Amino acid sequence: MGHTCRKKRLPTSVKFIGLLAVVLPLAVSSKAHDTPKTLKTESFYENWIQSEGIPIYRGFHIDDVRTLQLKPWKRLGASGAYLVLDGMEGTDDAFLLEIAPNKKTLPERHLFEEVVYVVSGTGRMALWKEGRPKQFKDFQKGSLLSPPLNSWHEFYSVGNEPVRLFSVTSAPAVLDLFHNEDFVFNNNFEFTDRYNAEKSFFDTWEWFHYEGLEGVDPHDLQAVYTNFVPDVRKFELKLFPRGKDNSYGFLQMDDNVVAPHVAQWEVGVYSKAHRHGPGSVIIIIDGKGYSLVWTGSTHYSKGKPFKKVDWHEGSVFVPPLWWFHQHFNTNNGPSRYLAIGWVGRKWGINGLGTHTHQKPVTSLDEGGNQINYENEDPVIRTMYEEELKKAGVQIRMPAIVYQK
Repeated sequence: MGHTCRKKRLPTSVKFIGLLAVVLPLAVSSKAHDTPKTLKTESFYENWIQSEGIPIYRGFHIDDVRTLQLKPWKRLGASGAYLVLDGMEGTDDAFLLEIAPNKKTLPERHLFEEVVYVVSGTGRMALWKEGRPKQFKDFQKGSLLSPPLNSWHEFYSVGNEPVRLFSVTSAPAVLDLFHNEDFVFNNNFEFTDRYNAEKSFFDTWEWFHYEGLEGVDPHDLQAVYTNFVPDVRKFELKLFPRGKDNSYGFLQMDDNVVAPHVAQWEVGVYSKAHRHGPGSVIIIIDGKGYSLVWTGSTHYSKGKPFKKVDWHEGSVFVPPLWWFHQHFNTNNGPSRYLAIGWVGRKWGINGLGTHTHQKPVTSLDEGGNQINYENEDPVIRTMYEEELKKAGVQIRMPAIVYQK
């Protein structure tokens, strides 16, 4: 008798797993192909400053930081506001901090650099390392300070008037890079190469030759390595080839990449137009005048767009990335600004445009970033003469033979 061959039945669970092995890859492949996952790109820094609960002022410029309205800032125990202006391009920022009379800020440390200009009032900065005594430095209106990277610090108001501070920081770049608030503000790493509780920390004042500018003799530059300037409005400057009677001084503080420089124009003169990378924050610390800012052409009147920014003490603006800008003094005395940005004398970040400062006074036709007087838009001189006439100031500019 013949035998009938029976097929062995597989358990239901095995059949199901086998089916998944065939169907699931098809389903996943189909889903991945037909409906790709959408990744939303966000700025950690932007979300963070909005959570701080203080005003955020945006736009092209601020007319006067001395009178700008502030609100209570819980994190620092004072009042404050952020300034996020167009020309910062998401690389750096600025903020105002006001401390009530005889009060102090809450202590903090952070992994971004900060340069502080004292807008008004008298006070004191405390600086210390974990487990070490505090060091103190008194300041006044016009002082310039820079809490070293990730060092504990706090600010005091001394006297009957509030203290108002203007700070420029690298916070946007750092917070967007790490996108972790705890890492940036609660990191116990100590940068002993920048600050090691030296007793002489605030007394450093060393002249150095800044050799990063092409076409300028390093011996002709005013360059100082320091961690404190008592009054930057009185900081000594030297003539600089940015235009007639234009003087400059360069500062390196705390080995920062974010560094200040100071410029001054004498009566009846203006600077040559130039351009550079983003984030050079300008605050007017003395005098009055205006700046022309434009892009799209070497001639201001052909620029698309172009702007005229009127300024006085307390005004702040930031020339956008690669836009030409030119500064004009209409005061009956010298006018001076403080600029803070990505132009460290010792360290730089080429990706943020610091390489554009290597040829700031070399003309465009020689591969640089400056427009000489004879190549500028003739309307510029006419406009300046009209502005000086209204101000009752005599022009002192040299005659120009314009190049066609």
